[in-house]
Amino acid sequence: MHKYLNLVLIMNKLYLLFMATTTVVLLTGCNGTLEVNTELLQTKIHEPSTIKYEGLRATTVLYLDHSTCVIDARQKSDVFKGLLGQLGLYTDTLYLIKGNDFEQIPNSDKSPTSTDVYNIIYGIRDDIPFADIGQAVKNICAGNSQAILITDCEYFDKNGKNQDGFPYLTGAFKDWIKRGHTIYTVVEPYT
Repeated sequence: MHKYLNLVLIMNKLYLLFMATTTVVLLTGCNGTLEVNTELLQTKIHEPSTIKYEGLRATTVLYLDHSTCVIDARQKSDVFKGLLGQLGLYTDTLYLIKGNDFEQIPNSDKSPTSTDVYNIIYGIRDDIPFADIGQAVKNICAGNSQAILITDCEYFDKNGKNQDGFPYLTGAFKDWIKRGHTIYTVVEPYT
C-alpha cells in the first residue's frame, strides 16, 4: 500500500512540476528569460505533498467493544476465533469500551501460554449497548501505538442517537494517515 501511495505522490509531484514548467514556458514565450524561484517550488509544491512518517512505539493497544458484537463473535466468527489466541501475544494494553468509559487493563503476560486476554474476552457477558467508538478511534489516532479495534462500529452519541449514517471516523483517520500510518480493515458479515 505504501508503494502505491508513494507512486501516486510521485506522479502528482511530476504532474505539478510539468504543469508549472509548461505554464512558465507559455507565459515567458521564446524571447523571455526563465527564472525559477526554488524557494517557492520547495515551500509550495514539494513540502505540502511530502508525507512525514512518524514511527510508532513497539506497543499494541487492543480496544474491545463491550457489547453483543464480541459476545457473538466468540461463538460465530471463524475470523475472530482464529485471532483470539494471538491477541494476548501482541496486546500490551487492553481497553474495554463500556459506554463512555474505557476500562484499561495492562497485559503483563505475553507468553505463548498466557490466557489473560483470552479470559477477559470470554468474561464479556453483559451487553453495554452504547460504545463510544468515535472516542476510541480518536484515542487510537492521537496515540503513538499500533492498535486493534474489535467492534461492530455501531455508534451512538451521548444522547443515544445512532451515528452510523455519518462519517464520524473521518477526522481521526485523516490525522492518522497524515502522520504516515496505515489502517487495515478486516470485515465480515455480522447479523
